Amino acid sequence: MMNPVDKAYAGRQVAYGDYHAHAATGGTSDGLATLTEWTDYMAAKETDFVALVDHRQVRHTYLPEWDNATMLCGTEPGTYMEGCRAATKTDLHYNMIFRQQGDLEDTLTNFPEFGYTHAGLSPEEDDHEGHFGYPHFTYERMAELVNYVRAKGGIFTHNHPTTRMQSTDPLDYYFCDYHNIEIIYYYPSYEHSDKAYHLWKELLEMGKRLYAIAGGDEHGHPDNNGLSTVYVPEKNSAAYVEAAHVGDMTCGCIGIQMCATDGEASVNMGGTWTGGNGELWLRVGDMYKNIYENNHVYRLDIYKDSKIVYTQEYTGTDPVYVNIPLVTDCMFYRAEVTDATTGIRMAIGNPIFIGNQG
Repeated sequence: MMNPVDKAYAGRQVAYGDYHAHAATGGTSDGLATLTEWTDYMAAKETDFVALVDHRQVRHTYLPEWDNATMLCGTEPGTYMEGCRAATKTDLHYNMIFRQQGDLEDTLTNFPEFGYTHAGLSPEEDDHEGHFGYPHFTYERMAELVNYVRAKGGIFTHNHPTTRMQSTDPLDYYFCDYHNIEIIYYYPSYEHSDKAYHLWKELLEMGKRLYAIAGGDEHGHPDNNGLSTVYVPEKNSAAYVEAAHVGDMTCGCIGIQMCATDGEASVNMGGTWTGGNGELWLRVGDMYKNIYENNHVYRLDIYKDSKIVYTQEYTGTDPVYVNIPLVTDCMFYRAEVTDATTGIRMAIGNPIFIGNQG
């Protein structure tokens, strides 16, 4: 008989990708690698997708070399946040990533603060040489933007939050529930990955429902240090966006599959469990081969709110299955994997939230 976590993820296949990178696509792009170089690199390193979010433009997603199967369309704007309680920096960068071309332009058009323009003589003749500026937003307006992006099935990620803002109030990094925060930034051991992790953890423990995501923010040669792991029914851009949209993904390059169940109903990572007490099932495996160290020990930790309620060391090779009682006297359960040899946090699963919000 199939166990609940295998049943919950049946028919899905593992995929690895970067939700934050840049390319040399002309216009206002500031990446150095071409789209062709990105395609060749992904094939050589056996990664499946990359979100190329060049600044201030939409043109990159319409170039002939663009591959809709492996490249996620979006952009990385900057915005000055009015009302931010930071003593110095009050600006932020964020990604808006969509399932398909056109959703980005529609979003920019419907928020006139961006000043989006295109060079076509008419909408029918638009050559997609579109550009926009960086606005000032209130927190209320930013929440409207997040919800607009999400209503299209897209992803809104607060990028490298601790590099662009310097507030000590975690709520200055929060706009509304269910947006993503870039936790692994550049690479897992980078100081701002650790700072973003503790920011996210504090927000979760305040009752905020946010998803963790990874991104390399690579502007030069393509790299694979900021990967996320997803399980998708088909390998295509829409599926990769959907996984991050619903939070059923791992920030990092080790697969974490998790579900809550009472034997009948079941909820995966990123979802909300509204039933009574049940069981929490996990499968940890599918470590991206380029990070595996055969002389290292890896450790799985399961959190119930701020407390670790289960720990197990493993080799990092064979999958590990765990099930523990799920008791609904908390806000969430989540899991993460650490390289116990180095102490580096390698993979962060998204929470299963408990109960409806009051």
